[in-house]
Amino acid sequence: GSPVYEGCGLSWSGSEPEVGSIVLDDGTILTPGDFTRERSSRLNAATLTFDVRTGADEPSLDDALTAGLPVCRTLDGQNDQVIYHDQGVWTSKDAHPGTLAITSLEGTTLRGLFAVKVASPTGATRELTGAFALPLKAD
Repeated sequence: GSPVYEGCGLSWSGSEPEVGSIVLDDGTILTPGDFTRERSSRLNAATLTFDVRTGADEPSLDDALTAGLPVCRTLDGQNDQVIYHDQGVWTSKDAHPGTLAITSLEGTTLRGLFAVKVASPTGATRELTGAFALPLKAD
């Protein structure tokens, strides 16, 4: 794997995502994608969305990026949500469903990787792991 796709206790051995995509560990490529950089940030590609909202005692994603990399975000069930559409809607349900690692911000392209547990409405669970290269969403 590329050193860009390693950090926060996670590493990625799959193929490197093209800019504008998220690649999942089963080889699925989700595109098009982008990210927003605000107090509530959203990383999205096709059917997978990370909503990263700022908790009381943590910096916003924007502030964290300004402070330096890698940004290791332990996703938290109260503030953050992961939504994946795959023959039904899978969402993060746990108090701490996983980790989002942002390892590179070059120009306006955000790169990193994640490991997160999501659940279906029927209660089935699965671990989603993958890597992303997402451009800043145009205004």
